[in-house]
Amino acid sequence: MRTLQCLAIAITLASSVARAEDKPAAKEPAAKKTAGKADPSGTWTWTFQGPNGQSFEQTATFKVAGDKLTGSVSGRRGEAPISEGSFKDGKVTFAVARERDGRKMTSRYEGKVEADAGVIKGTSKISRGDGERTVPWEAKRK
Repeated sequence: MRTLQCLAIAITLASSVARAEDKPAAKEPAAKKTAGKADPSGTWTWTFQGPNGQSFEQTATFKVAGDKLTGSVSGRRGEAPISEGSFKDGKVTFAVARERDGRKMTSRYEGKVEADAGVIKGTSKISRGDGERTVPWEAKRK
């Protein structure tokens, strides 16, 4: 009798474990949340058109601490740290300065994180020695 009771308990426990393993895992949100806003921490990519129509892919890695946004952007000209980075009310702003052939170029990015879509949409203002241009900017979470 005792053996049957032990066997019944073992079967009950085994079936409980099997049912628990069959449950689907809870879905993770598309983007992390910080104080109710999407957290841009992580890796993002985007493509931009050069002045001669060429397409270039950029990859940024961001980290948020309070209102401060830090990280770097890499692309065809290597990696560069971001400066003036901030994240407040779901909005990111940062700048990337590079130098090529003695010419300094600064790109200033500003955009709103759309957590559900996994994108940042905004503008990029590019300043070079030959002027400044503003273009739409859309980065996708990688």
